Amino acid sequence: MNFEERLEAYQKEEKIENEYQMIFGQCETQEEIILKMKEVSEEVLMKDQTYQTHRFAKARLNFMAEEKEDLFQEMFLEKSLMKHLLEVEEIARNFIEMEKPRMMESFGLTEKLKVEDQMKWVGLMENLNHQLRELVMKEYVYN
Repeated sequence: MNFEERLEAYQKEEKIENEYQMIFGQCETQEEIILKMKEVSEEVLMKDQTYQTHRFAKARLNFMAEEKEDLFQEMFLEKSLMKHLLEVEEIARNFIEMEKPRMMESFGLTEKLKVEDQMKWVGLMENLNHQLRELVMKEYVYN
C-alpha cells in the first residue's frame, strides 16, 4: 500500500469516526447508544423502497437491540446490520409466499368456500395469516 492509499484509508477511517462522534457524542449511557443506533437503523430502513413496510426487519431490529445487544452493536459498527435486516425481511416474505398456498389447501380455503360461506372463509384466512406471521416471527425474527 503506497502513501496515497494509506492516507486515503486513514481519511476514510477518520471520516467514519467523525460521523460516529456526531451521532453518538451526546450519548452518556450504553442504553442511549443502543437507542441511537436503533433510530439510525430505522431511518435507513424507511429509505429502502423495496417494501411498503418492513414489518419483519423492524421486529428483528427491535429484538436484536433488546435481546442481542452485543451482536446488534457489532453488526451496526461493521455496517452489516442493514443487509441482515433486509435479508430477514426477504426470507420472511418468501416463506409466507411459499407456505400460504399449502396452508390454504390444508385449511380448506377454496374459491368454492369463499363463494358459499364468505364469513367462514374470511375467518379461516385471518387465522391462517396469523399463524404464518407467528411462524415467521419464531423462525426468523426471534432466533
